Amino acid sequence: MEYVKLNNGVEMPLISFGVYQIPKEDTKRCVLDAIKSGYRGIDTAQSYFNESEVGDAIVECGVPREELFITTKVWIDHYGYEECKASVEESLRKLKTDYFYIRKGENGNPPCNWRSYFGGSVWERIGDTDDYYLHYFAKEQPDLN
Repeated sequence: MEYVKLNNGVEMPLISFGVYQIPKEDTKRCVLDAIKSGYRGIDTAQSYFNESEVGDAIVECGVPREELFITTKVWIDHYGYEECKASVEESLRKLKTDYFYIRKGENGNPPCNWRSYFGGSVWERIGDTDDYYLHYFAKEQPDLN
């Protein structure tokens, strides 16, 4: 697996396994198969309706959590500080993890009013290109270096 080093020194896999349009009943098996095949990046979204199944696979796979690079996206309806905060906390619960990375929404829309919410101490901006913003979210801010 090839990686790219982000601004904060974290290595992100260049290829991730996406779970878009995988039925809930197949998601866990597919993610487990992907991890077994060598994928360390898993990409999901609230709008895929399978974050819980991805979380089940993360717990069951046997690969240390810090070796997995999990990304999700906030649903467009969750704009605004409180709505975004609640939806991110729900994603943490569904994914059964203490942290993940979050991508700016599709079509150039930032998730949940990032100017207000990403200013909080639990957000760290780690990537910025013309195509997306990548942010780190955790229940508690760890030392990433």
